[in-house]
Amino acid sequence: IGRIGLSDEDLNRLMIATEAGLAILDLGTGQLDPLVGIEADTPDTRSNDGRADRQGGFWISTMGKAAQPGAGIIWRWYRGELRPLVTGLTIPNAICFAADGRAAFYTDTPTGKVWRQPLGPEGWPEGDRTLYLDLGPMGLNPDGAVIDRAGAFCVACWGAGAVLRFDPKGQLLGRIPVGGRHSSCPALGGAGLNQMLVT
Repeated sequence: IGRIGLSDEDLNRLMIATEAGLAILDLGTGQLDPLVGIEADTPDTRSNDGRADRQGGFWISTMGKAAQPGAGIIWRWYRGELRPLVTGLTIPNAICFAADGRAAFYTDTPTGKVWRQPLGPEGWPEGDRTLYLDLGPMGLNPDGAVIDRAGAFCVACWGAGAVLRFDPKGQLLGRIPVGGRHSSCPALGGAGLNQMLVT
């Protein structure tokens, strides 16, 4: 399993990104129902990162099991349609969204570059992407990310034992050390979304 998300108002039903596609998991019965295949006929790839967008779509990335260069793709599932959005990546990560739903962020971890992609009203890419961050010169490997209540981009950096916060213009706001060297993804939780949970 590469990623999970709520599938609808029923909190017992989760959307699961498996090695071969999307499926719905019923937590009450344990039943797993396939929804749509994603590269199911390509045994060398698997799901990796992903996140639900503000419009109700679900973004999921795939990558080569041996991190083969160029084998990674970012996909979007929305209202019964599956569409590839970005191809030619190696380790696609850091998928997250601005609070207004009009921009997506993502990275190809080995490059250290984080991109900002404008989105249309229904959440599909609209216009050209722009470079938001280049963490390569800092020797950082951006992995999972989330946008916090202040609009800051919070990214776990694999191998650095930290989550870094950047403002919307890409200026570093702070570094949050975590207990493990390979932090992979932050999420927000707690009563006021004032806790950061980091894998």
